[in-house]
Amino acid sequence: MDRPPLKSNGMEPDVNGQPYYFFVDKVNEKFPGFSKIIDKIRDVLINVKTINSVDGIKGNEIIIPFGIVASNLYLKKYKKGGIAFIMDSTTLCFASMIRFYIKRGLFFNKYLIGATLRYIKYYFVEGKVVRNFDKVIVVSEHDASYLENKFNCSNIEVITNGADFPDLSKKQTKDFNYTLGILSYWGAGNYNDVNWFFTDYLPELKKIYPGIKIITAGRGADNYTLNLFKQHEIEHLGEIDDLWQFFNKIDIYITTLRKECGILNKVLDAMAHKKIVVGLEHNMYAFNNLKDGYFTYKNLNELVQILETIKANRELVESKVDNAYRYISEHHSWVANYQKMKVSIDEYFGSKASPYKKNRYE
Repeated sequence: MDRPPLKSNGMEPDVNGQPYYFFVDKVNEKFPGFSKIIDKIRDVLINVKTINSVDGIKGNEIIIPFGIVASNLYLKKYKKGGIAFIMDSTTLCFASMIRFYIKRGLFFNKYLIGATLRYIKYYFVEGKVVRNFDKVIVVSEHDASYLENKFNCSNIEVITNGADFPDLSKKQTKDFNYTLGILSYWGAGNYNDVNWFFTDYLPELKKIYPGIKIITAGRGADNYTLNLFKQHEIEHLGEIDDLWQFFNKIDIYITTLRKECGILNKVLDAMAHKKIVVGLEHNMYAFNNLKDGYFTYKNLNELVQILETIKANRELVESKVDNAYRYISEHHSWVANYQKMKVSIDEYFGSKASPYKKNRYE
């Protein structure tokens, strides 16, 4: 769905001299995805402070909960709110995980059961947030459309993530040898997003391409995850200082996530480093407006066909890489996108007609 562009109102980075408080709950504030976005917001919204509790907060501060958990905690105290930045739809996350396991015939899988229970829990939480905040911000048009249809609402706004554009002079050429790459934060059980691929697809891929290799990078891998990598002969680089250490080693960036919500920051990183992306179809819904910028697969046969195409048609690959780079250069600037967020926040909290102060104490 096309959404009307925001217009600047020329206001300063706060409203009436008040700072913005971004409220992040104590669990999620530790996750890299949350902390990175907060850092990027600080670059644009100069007068920003982060808090991990609303206890002791007075009645007139501008508080923006960050994430579904913080938004729910906020409503437990204030009942109503102005703006919530939930990033992704939590119910879409768990609903897509449920579909992932059902399609694979894993009807009694413990992760399917866990996703189902969490979906039920967050259906009510997410519905409460959408109904009781005047504006809910997400990072993907796909999530926005899902929420609008799910809860019959019209208060969803999209402020998408940005990409960190590297020095392209550091890009090295390499001979194509079927080296796939996966970037992730490996804590919080994220190994489940690759374990199925290593178990089901990788053995078959090795039969077809004996020299195929997978390289992973990112922090947070515990001993279980490291043993998983070792078991499947995965080269794990761990936490790296420069993403070129990873991208210069791989031919293809591949996604294997079970969920379809949000936008994948690591895909943005790959596109910014001008690396071809091969994604599970449901991982790429946030990029539906990017035409001819990546490949998608739904099963092993499609993945094999794509690998053959990438090997044989380098001109097509370069065209997709260039299209993706141009697209994210235009649509995924952290500064430009968070300037839109600043305008949206200023217009809401600075408006005399804003219902925020009234709603907050109802």
